[in-house]
Amino acid sequence: MQKKNPLEWESYAQLSRIGYKQRLLHERGNAAANIDISLFLDGEWHYWDMKTIEGGLNALRKRMSECYSKWGRLSEPGATLATGIDFDDLDNPRVVVENRYSKIADANEEKQIVESMKYLSAKGQFGFSEAMLILKDGRKRLIK
Repeated sequence: MQKKNPLEWESYAQLSRIGYKQRLLHERGNAAANIDISLFLDGEWHYWDMKTIEGGLNALRKRMSECYSKWGRLSEPGATLATGIDFDDLDNPRVVVENRYSKIADANEEKQIVESMKYLSAKGQFGFSEAMLILKDGRKRLIK
């Protein structure tokens, strides 16, 4: 993965550098969707999707929708789950958004994440539980 997608790999490495325990989940070609990591936060493990943004706000909106739709596809009856995903632990969508490579200021990125979480939660069957934004300087901000 480090060779195939170096920016995404760097995002995982940054989570480790700032102190998060995580498990990378193996992608499965025939899965209904693939979620990237299981992340330990506030004493619990949860599934999170990783989105490394390189473009502007339109790219972020698209990635947030992609993240949200994964939970829907995985929750459909008979959905094939990727290795390491336990249906009983799927709960609500969570996303880590890496902003160090985007064209968006941190404040604008956070604002759009909040708007996307509200919009997608209102129109679908799930409510976004939370998001984590990796800021331009490498620190993180939790968004609930």
